[in-house]
Amino acid sequence: SGRRSRRSHAGGVPHVARTESGRAPADGRYDYIIVGGGPAGSALARLLSDDPDKDVLLLEAGFGSQASLGGAGRPGVQVEGAAPLTLFDIPSMWADVANHRAHHWDEAGVLVAKVLGGCGVHNAMLYVRALPQDFDRWNLPGWSADMAMRLYKSIEAFDGPRGEDAWHGYDGLLTTSRPEIFDEVGEAFLNAAEEYGMPVREDFNEPGRRSGAGVYHFNIKDGVRHSAARAFLAPVVDFGGPAGGYNKARPNLHVVLGATVNQILLEEAQDASGAATKATAVGVEYRIHPDPLEVDRGTAKKHKDRVAMLRQGGGAEVILTAGALNTPKLLMASGIGDEPYLKSMGIETVVNSPNVGRNLQDHPAVGITFDRKTDGSPPPFASGKDMSLAEYSAAVIASMAKHGETSNGVEKYDDAQRAAPALGRLAAAQRLRSRTAENVTFGEFGSAGLTTGAFLRSEAVALEERTKRVAIERGIDAEDKPALEALSDELEQTDVTAADLLASAEGLPDMQVTVFRMLNEPHLVKIADVQNVNLKDIALITVALLRPEGRLRVFLDPENPMHGKVRILPEVGDNPGATLYPDAHLNRKAERDLLYHLLLTEHDRKSLTRGVTLTRKMLQGDALRDIVGKEVWPGPGYGNVPDGNAGLDDWVMANVYTNSHWCGLTLALTLALTLTLAPTLTLTPTLRCGTAAMGAATDSVLDPRMRVRGVAGLRVADAAAIPIIPNGNVHSTVLLMATRAAELIKADADQR
Repeated sequence: SGRRSRRSHAGGVPHVARTESGRAPADGRYDYIIVGGGPAGSALARLLSDDPDKDVLLLEAGFGSQASLGGAGRPGVQVEGAAPLTLFDIPSMWADVANHRAHHWDEAGVLVAKVLGGCGVHNAMLYVRALPQDFDRWNLPGWSADMAMRLYKSIEAFDGPRGEDAWHGYDGLLTTSRPEIFDEVGEAFLNAAEEYGMPVREDFNEPGRRSGAGVYHFNIKDGVRHSAARAFLAPVVDFGGPAGGYNKARPNLHVVLGATVNQILLEEAQDASGAATKATAVGVEYRIHPDPLEVDRGTAKKHKDRVAMLRQGGGAEVILTAGALNTPKLLMASGIGDEPYLKSMGIETVVNSPNVGRNLQDHPAVGITFDRKTDGSPPPFASGKDMSLAEYSAAVIASMAKHGETSNGVEKYDDAQRAAPALGRLAAAQRLRSRTAENVTFGEFGSAGLTTGAFLRSEAVALEERTKRVAIERGIDAEDKPALEALSDELEQTDVTAADLLASAEGLPDMQVTVFRMLNEPHLVKIADVQNVNLKDIALITVALLRPEGRLRVFLDPENPMHGKVRILPEVGDNPGATLYPDAHLNRKAERDLLYHLLLTEHDRKSLTRGVTLTRKMLQGDALRDIVGKEVWPGPGYGNVPDGNAGLDDWVMANVYTNSHWCGLTLALTLALTLTLAPTLTLTPTLRCGTAAMGAATDSVLDPRMRVRGVAGLRVADAAAIPIIPNGNVHSTVLLMATRAAELIKADADQR
């Protein structure tokens, strides 16, 4: 193209660096600087660097994760007997990753991944799209259900017979697949749902068929986690070590690990009168942290702060993909936020944007555990046998070799190969039994340990709608609140049918149920050692709210606003200044407990409480009688609603946890769970949204093209930009945000 020259590797030998892939361009400046190497940042770096004339810098605070993402050989990551795979690669070990605090940001009460790949390398790999109605609720120009369907399909490489369904994508980079194996708990749950009168869905992503029980789809390929970073980024980077046949580093993509961005560098121009005009992002300041490998060897060097600068003109941009917690932190640390609050933190305001950090949303949930009737043997799977790690690793390598890697890192399956492991369309739950040992390849290690769940309307929402309907039938005035409350109390005593719990085609489910065949979440092994609990004898069912009323806010650390930990708390009162939480002296455990206690509104509490009641009802049928025994947690001492309640609502308030689908990210289950059996049940996974949300109003943080209002050359392209949390697991929609951002960035650059 005749543009600037690039550095070349001497003698044609590829540059190998454990914490860097690629090199800076000759002039040291970039067209795009992306902050955060999670799912959104990984996808965006790939899509923007597809243009060879654009230089892209990706900065990630963490280090390598999966084998193809610089994780091979790293302490605490490599798994003995599974080389070259790492802990992050093996699907069944997704929850074990959450037990490694070295791979997470040090935040109270939540687990946010701090590695290349972000929450996409430690979640449960569920792939659930947002619903068309979600985009209708956003009500933003340029965002529609048709747009979303187009982008979802462009992202996906569905591992099923090509053309089987019109709503699947087949030529994208990210593999989506049906579960390879089914356990008896998941299958019995579907039978129980059918017995209760619910439809059974094969594919929750099929348009118009979200409500009901069914089978989840996953991001697993060749028996290995197919994270967004592995799908988009791994084929175009090189961190040294075994990379499974992926490409050499792209010359126009520079990735730096161990790089924590301190602030965005903003330039304030002045007009002829000397008044400040719109600020412009010109680069970032970041700090390099020692590589853990260097620390182990005693060769770690003291690193200084660095700067990375944008080229002037041509549509150069800084794009934040640091997640719903760290993206607003960066904005505020750079002087973009609520002016009174920034002043209280000692930060000079560049752009007064009052909603930065507000609107933090999640899918709050509770967990119910049951004895699983067993003879002490492992849960039977369709594979019919357990595999050792070495056997699993060999099967993965053989599968990769069989299918091969193309130049862009995407495996090519022909239709016959796709059809071999496919489940086929489900006419009823018993079709699951068609899975046999002959078409299972990777055993337990290639499975997330869960396969089924349900999307429903909670009994609280169903009761509200029944009350409205019956009130109209009886001629009760819609403004007569005492009469409506009396009617609601009357209807609450009647049974809720399965039909009441299914959302109409126009409506949205507001509750998600997920079934785990055993307690395979982090910290449980420690609990089992103390309490003599056999994790394989316990089944877990989680109940999550999909449309919660509760909102939280991201605050800076009052003792160290620029470099300290973020605080996740509700606001106190209307004053956004120094009188708000967080209190600098608030104990971190007390802060976490406060977060959980105030996570729910009264409506949310009622919905979750009735969700527990509904789950109990579903488990009382014949289908689960031979599989599930007595309830362990909360236990029969906590009665159902409305049968006396006996403290169930208090138990919900005490034991609700953040599902870490934060919006406004990473179980709808982007999970990394912390589960404690006694004296309270606390689970804590990770993916959030909404703290730098798009909006049409001028006081929104972003405009509908994801640009930060009041600053040129600055955009947000992650979960923080999502205005209202989607109906289901957030991960797929985070990738949609990044893909849409790439389109908008390219279109805006072309217009300049």
